[in-house]
Amino acid sequence: MCMAEKRIKTTPKDFFLNLFSIIALYVSATSLITLLFQYINHLFPDPLEFISTNNGAIRFTISSLVVFFPVYLWSVLFMQRSYQGEPVRKEVAIRKWLVYFTLFSASLIIIGDVVALVMKFLGGELTIRFLLKIIAVLFVAGLVFCYYFWDLRQKKDRELSKTFAYGVSAIVFLVIVANFFIIGSPMEQRKRLFDEKRISNLGFLQSEIVFFWQTEGELPKTLNDIKDDIRGVVPPIDPETGEEYAYRVVDELTFELCAVFDTKGGDEHAKERAIFPVSQTDWTHGAGLECFSRHIDPEVYSQENLKFPQPPQSL
Repeated sequence: MCMAEKRIKTTPKDFFLNLFSIIALYVSATSLITLLFQYINHLFPDPLEFISTNNGAIRFTISSLVVFFPVYLWSVLFMQRSYQGEPVRKEVAIRKWLVYFTLFSASLIIIGDVVALVMKFLGGELTIRFLLKIIAVLFVAGLVFCYYFWDLRQKKDRELSKTFAYGVSAIVFLVIVANFFIIGSPMEQRKRLFDEKRISNLGFLQSEIVFFWQTEGELPKTLNDIKDDIRGVVPPIDPETGEEYAYRVVDELTFELCAVFDTKGGDEHAKERAIFPVSQTDWTHGAGLECFSRHIDPEVYSQENLKFPQPPQSL
């Protein structure tokens, strides 16, 4: 009874501070894993995926790390300072529940990764891309598990929190900085977005040119000929310069579309994924002026296969 009476009750401060810290931890850990996955996707692209690297996911995860991770470190260090003055607060129920739940979740993640690893191995699908993702999840989940497992066993934390804070901060900093070497700087990302929009516009122009040939029996002489007020078709222009894309008729069934790109890229795996016609889906390009020659196959693009083109996707 005496021990029970000495136990300090959970206060609103204990509840919200511990809950806030754990939420910041989960967001930071998830963002770190997602960012590592995007790096792996970029370095080891899968030909079966239409988009190997998600620039939006990278921006979001880096933003989350930059905001939530310092907040998590602050909450941990703040609570550790309060525990030094009042060690019994480390035994409040809300903290125990959240820490044990975190250990439980980290354990399940580690076990699940090992199971997935064994399944891939038995299925003969073990690739370097998959192995690196398993290692990334094991590393982050293992780091969380080890810290909180040791934290539960320590009555006095001393230098544990500072060592953890410095070590993990260095890791997170290196992962964020790696973005500039693996994916590119924010300026390079913006250039890639412009190039992706150019590819989308060229794809739309190509579809409209083929549609014009199917309905009129000849290629348009200029891009203005594909305008259609009823369907609301207006030839798109370069999103950065505002200039028209270059278009040239080579012969009765062949034409060229040209654009000036800022970076080297395009969809290098389009040929491997396309159903038909393979040669018409390759938008791989270098930096600078790039022209794409397209030949219309009358058997493929007959009146029976007539389809209304889809508008370019907004990025």
